Formats: sequence, C-alpha cells, structure tokens
Amino acid sequence: MIKYYKLFDLMSRKGMKKTDLRKVISPKTAAKLSKGEYVGGETIEKLCKLLHCQPGNIMEYVERKTMEDGTIQEIVPQLNGKDYISWFPNEEQYSPEYRVNTEFIKDMEK
Repeated sequence: MIKYYKLFDLMSRKGMKKTDLRKVISPKTAAKLSKGEYVGGETIEKLCKLLHCQPGNIMEYVERKTMEDGTIQEIVPQLNGKDYISWFPNEEQYSPEYRVNTEFIKDMEK
C-alpha cells in the first residue's frame, strides 16, 4: 500500500492547505490521496512539480499484514535491510496514536 502522509506533512511545512492541490489536480483525486487510494504517475508528477520535490518526499510504500491475533503490522522496507515495523492493536485502532511498538528489524522473515 502507498501512504501519502509525507505529502500532507510537506504541504503543512510549506504553509499549504489541501485546497491548494486544486491548482494541479481535481478535488476527486485530492480525496483519493486523503484516503490513501491509488493515483497515477501523472498525478505524482504534478504534485512533485507543484511542491518542487521528489516522489519519495510525498509518498511511502508500506506492507500491511493482519496477524492471527488481530493486530495490524506495517512494514516499511529499507534498502539497508533494516525494515521499519509498527504494530497496531486492531483494525479500529489503526492510526499512529494507537501504535503499540515500532522498531527496526534486520533481515526480518517476510
């Protein structure tokens, strides 16, 4: 899954609001970004041009797994082999404020 929290963080740091996205994308596409839904490469290109940044500055790939006990595990793969992992108690509490634990794991079994 692709997450766009970096986009909204960057916009905030630049003093921009979600409505500023309408300069380059439709309100429907902006809503997709807010919901973490798929957007195409053209949209990413337009956002990078607007914000003068690289794609990695506005999005992040995350592997999401639901464990047998119902907890949610998010894995952010890293090139250095030390994956970044977060756990969430359950689907209802799947948000950063409910993160149970976060750590770097080397050579984690996937």
